[in-house]
Amino acid sequence: LSRLRLLPLAVSPTRESFYLDPCTEAHSAATNSSSKIPSKNAGGRRLSTQVRRTRLSFATSAGHQQPSGALQPSAAGVEGAPGNHQTLETFVAFLQSHGVDITKFGKNSAMAIEDFYKAVVINRQCHLDVVAINDEAPQLERIVALVRVSMRARDPMGELRELRLASTAGDEASAAADLRPTGVSQPLTIIMEDGEHNDWQQALEQHFATTFKVARGAQAECFRCEPDQNTYKEERSSSEILPDIVTTYKSHNVILEVTDVTHEIMGSLGLPTCTDFTTKGRGGSTSRWTWVPLETHKEDQLMEMLLAHGVEVNDFSPNAFAELYDELYERKISSLELVGRELVRTIRVIKVEVHANIFGVEHKLVVKAKYQKGICDDRDAGSPVTMRMSPEQEWQDAAVDALTLRLGFSPEMQKDHLFVDSMSHDVTEEIAYSRTYPGLKSIYEVNKVRAWIMDAQEGRLSAIGLPSATDFTFARRERNSRVAGEGDLVVTQWGWSLSMKQGQATVVARTQSAMDAPQKRRMSTELRPDDKRRVPSLPVEGASSKPYDAKAKPKHKGLPVLCNIMRGKETNWDRARIAATRILDHDYTCKAYHDDITAAFPELSLYCVEDAAEATTCGRTADDEYQRTIGALFALFWLMRAHGDGKESFCFGLDEQWQLRRPSDFLVGDAASAEKKEEWKKRQKFYDSTDWHGLSKLLVDAGLLKAPEGPHDVDRTMAMLVLLAIHDIMKLAALQPTVDRGGFAGFKSGEAITDHDIALSFVLTRAPDLLPSFFGLSTAQRETIKFTHCKLEYNMGWLVQAEAPPGALLRTFKKVVASGKVPASDIAFYFVHWLPVLS
Repeated sequence: LSRLRLLPLAVSPTRESFYLDPCTEAHSAATNSSSKIPSKNAGGRRLSTQVRRTRLSFATSAGHQQPSGALQPSAAGVEGAPGNHQTLETFVAFLQSHGVDITKFGKNSAMAIEDFYKAVVINRQCHLDVVAINDEAPQLERIVALVRVSMRARDPMGELRELRLASTAGDEASAAADLRPTGVSQPLTIIMEDGEHNDWQQALEQHFATTFKVARGAQAECFRCEPDQNTYKEERSSSEILPDIVTTYKSHNVILEVTDVTHEIMGSLGLPTCTDFTTKGRGGSTSRWTWVPLETHKEDQLMEMLLAHGVEVNDFSPNAFAELYDELYERKISSLELVGRELVRTIRVIKVEVHANIFGVEHKLVVKAKYQKGICDDRDAGSPVTMRMSPEQEWQDAAVDALTLRLGFSPEMQKDHLFVDSMSHDVTEEIAYSRTYPGLKSIYEVNKVRAWIMDAQEGRLSAIGLPSATDFTFARRERNSRVAGEGDLVVTQWGWSLSMKQGQATVVARTQSAMDAPQKRRMSTELRPDDKRRVPSLPVEGASSKPYDAKAKPKHKGLPVLCNIMRGKETNWDRARIAATRILDHDYTCKAYHDDITAAFPELSLYCVEDAAEATTCGRTADDEYQRTIGALFALFWLMRAHGDGKESFCFGLDEQWQLRRPSDFLVGDAASAEKKEEWKKRQKFYDSTDWHGLSKLLVDAGLLKAPEGPHDVDRTMAMLVLLAIHDIMKLAALQPTVDRGGFAGFKSGEAITDHDIALSFVLTRAPDLLPSFFGLSTAQRETIKFTHCKLEYNMGWLVQAEAPPGALLRTFKKVVASGKVPASDIAFYFVHWLPVLS
């Protein structure tokens, strides 16, 4: 087809198609003025394709009201009088009656239906025909008539120059984006209004009179047009810009010479000095014009190459062609090559996934929304930091540039606070049709790498929403060296969200929690591998002195269930004090300890309250979580007594009579199965190889014990008991809070906090009175618990499973230690609480 385009092939504007017959001499009249309709016997044979075309008029005559419903076609070539335009609703109904899917408009790169209505009905920049080819069903076709003008003048030095459009900005430019290519160094293009299609000369004269303020008389004096140099072309194509409607572009290509550059009215065109000038268009658009030396332009070559391979430049958005030229020839960050018969654009991209450990939970930085040219674009929502790379740029340098230009995160700050995991670097290819350049196939070579914020608590990181995981915005200027002006202002809204791994875990947990309670109870008993002994569950009423009232008005709006369940409940401080005081006494048994702690801490009853006790976010039953919590409290009891019988109970456990289990329980009689014997070996090995002295020293460092064999600090022990009692209560799905104001750790106002650790941090921070055992502690002990749960950002699971680099895992911990602001006993207290939890 590109070769045929160069042959003297006659193309009729009436859609009567001809083919070139090499055996017949063409009549000279057919080629003198290609805008004329060639005769049937002129150098070609008519094809058998039968085209039936019905012209549609969308205006009604003055004083005559057209019937409601579908638009009525007028006779071919007959125009309705302007005014009393059809409504948008009638226009939409008409499109739908001809099989056009209206829902596609306004999505992705498609134009809005309001803009299409404005172009067809209001501004009359195109018209619609109903076309039937052979026996096919009639379909809509948009007709756009253009006059492309090569306007030429000589500058004071005698050099021949051509008038070109440098840039266009404004509402009208956006509205007509699919009709006219705007950008750098484009020839003058006139969109012929409906009614001018058969007289391009009239359209040309009218445009110069209204846009350039050159009167028709002055045009006759100063301009000259050589008819034999004019050409005509029709191009038919479909585009994502206009769904379900084919467009035919009818282009008159005209050469217009300025014969008198010194005429006083030529000053409006920047003559005789050929200086740049601006014009105002319809709708408030502003166009900047420039006179360039007449030579072979790269812009023309690029446009011809795109058109030759089926890429309609007319469908590009304003300044898109200039941006494509800039990235290909100026910045050189992309390339074009022919792959098979298709033109393909190749571009390299860097994507940096920024992770941070916030409140002990892994978060990832993502785009929430982007604002450009006054429009909110959420198509990149959820994407990491992304930027184009130059062809020869190393990915390491591109990552630094991307973080600097997209976040304002300077290279110095990156060096101090960011760890880039080079092992995570990966290169993939993504193939898609560009949203910016419709019809142009693009291959994206994506370099993806993961980076970690090493100290999320650092105050200097507040600009990127840390340490509170709040959303933030960053504004930058999207500069283009080939487009006039300062460039587009791009405002990006960023936010911290849970990483994909944790998000998937939450979905799985919710799916599991949707099972009915009897089924979960069967699972907890039937699938338990070794039928571990379980302590009796608390009664439904637990330690509450008032019944549960589902209709009571909550004190904290974001925690309605927790407010109602804990209403009127109080800590039994007498029983709590006994447990904390007697924990080292030789005659204080584990059974007595169990009875005291379950009577003391009302938070334990949350696992047993009806309607709140069945579903948890980790897939276990609420009773399973209750048993695990009691197990952690038992582990603390035994570790504190390691100098006595504690280490034996810790390793081998107790029997049904609360007595220490002996080897005979594993190796003698019915119990002597192969599994039991293997279990005994593991327990015995753990007992023999554990550094019990080191564990006792850790308890001393944490302030729980004053010496390895006692005595102990009662208040410090009380704080540890409370922490273990409340540690996992927010795993209960019914208790999950909703952020009632502002944001919290990456969750927006109105969102439910699905991560149980963040949920507990929310309660400790904003509603501590709902947990009476925590609220009743001294200020110092409450701060210790909050530090342990919220601020150290150390994840034992990451260490055990090697899921994070050392910098991301230990940088905050190292900084806390080095700062000297946190007592060493609080740091040790943090690690002590992990021992019973993991046990």
